[in-house]
Amino acid sequence: MRLAPAILLLILSCCAALAQSTPVTPAIISSACDAWIGEFSLTPQNVADFRIQKQEEQYVLQARKDGTWQTFDTVKADPSAVTAGVDGKPTTDACVLKGKGGRLIRVPAGTIYEGKKAETGFLEASDDNNKPALFDVYPLHVPAACDRWLGEFGTKAHRPSAMRFEKLDGDYVVRAKDNSGKWAAETEPASYFPSNPDIGNGDKPIQSACTLMVDGGLFLMMPAGTSYQATSRFGSNWGEYTAQTGFLFMTIEGFQVDGHDLYPISAEDEAPKAPIAPPAIRMGLWEVTGTSTLTEMDKSSKPDQKSFDRRRCITPQTWRPIETSDKCDLDREQLENNLYSADISCTEPDEATHVELKFDSAETAHFTMTINLLNDGKPYTTERMSGSEKFIGENCEAVKPPATQNQ
Repeated sequence: MRLAPAILLLILSCCAALAQSTPVTPAIISSACDAWIGEFSLTPQNVADFRIQKQEEQYVLQARKDGTWQTFDTVKADPSAVTAGVDGKPTTDACVLKGKGGRLIRVPAGTIYEGKKAETGFLEASDDNNKPALFDVYPLHVPAACDRWLGEFGTKAHRPSAMRFEKLDGDYVVRAKDNSGKWAAETEPASYFPSNPDIGNGDKPIQSACTLMVDGGLFLMMPAGTSYQATSRFGSNWGEYTAQTGFLFMTIEGFQVDGHDLYPISAEDEAPKAPIAPPAIRMGLWEVTGTSTLTEMDKSSKPDQKSFDRRRCITPQTWRPIETSDKCDLDREQLENNLYSADISCTEPDEATHVELKFDSAETAHFTMTINLLNDGKPYTTERMSGSEKFIGENCEAVKPPATQNQ
C-alpha cells in the first residue's frame, strides 16, 4: 500500500529529525484532537496505514515498519490553523495537528476546509512548496467484537490449544506453540480488516463480525452454522461448507482457498482428564459378529454388504472396540451406564469414525460404528458396521479365531 504524499512527507521529515535528535515540544491538548486517537486508512475499507496515539500528553504519529508500529513524529495542535481554515470562524469541533511537512485536520464531516469538503471529517494536507493538497482520511474503528478473539484456540474439538490471540500495545497479535508444546516467544501481527472479505464463486461477501488479517490468511468471526465457500485442494470446484464454531481461519494460497474451524479453549478443555476405567466385564477372549455395508458416494452401484465373524482379546488395556495410532485423535470419549462412545479423526488416510459399544452384561455387548473416508472434508466412502460381542473364555490363546470371513 503506497502512502499519500502528505503522510510520506510527515514520515520522511520526522525520520530526519529523529536522526538529528531534535528535541520534542509538548503538544497543546484539545478535546477535539482526541478524535484523532486511533487507526486510519488512506483509502476506503482498507487496513490501517497510520495511527495517532497519545503518549505522556503528546500526540504521536506511528506507521508500520517490519510488522510493528513505530513512532515517526510528534504532532502538535495548532489552534490558529483551525480558525484560518474553517471559513475563518472558530469552532470547538475542529483540531489541526501539525507535523514536519504536513497537517492532520479534524472537522465535522461535510465541512468545507480550505475549499475541500471533508467527507469523513478527517483530512491530511501536504504543505510542500506552499501548495497545500488535501486528502480524505478514513478512520478505522475496531469493533468491540474483536476482543472475542482474545484467548486460546484449538484446531480440533476438545484438544489442547494451538494458538493464542493477545493484545500488545493495543494491537492484536497471534502466538503459536513451538515443537515442544510451549508458547513461542515470537508473535505475528493480526491486523483488523474492516471490510467483509469477498471470497467465493461470485456470491455475497462473508459477513464477519471481526476479521483479523495475517500473512497468508484471514481469521473470520461469524455465527456458528454460517455457510461459506472454499475450493478443493487443487484450487478448483468451489464448494459450500459450514463454519462449525463461528471462528474460522481462511488460508489463501494461489487459487486454493481453505477454511479451518477453530475451537475456543475453555478451562474444562485445558484441565487434564482422568483416564476412563475399564467397564465391569469379563476379561479374556470375545467373539465379534456382525455386518458391514460399504457405500461409495459418487457411484450409482448398490452398497457392498458383508458379514464378519472374528475374535478379539479384551484386557484392561484393550477393551475399547477400536485401536488408534499417533495419526489419530480421540475426541468426545465417554463411558456412562456401560455405554462407551467416541469420535476418532485420523490422517493418512483422512477419515472420521464414530463408535458406540453397549455392554449389556458382563459377558455380552452390541455395537454400531460409522467410518467416513474424507476428501476435502467431505465423505466419499462410508462404511457402517453393527453387530454383537460375547465372552468365550478367559484364556485368549485357548481358542483360535475363525480363519474365514463369510461373504
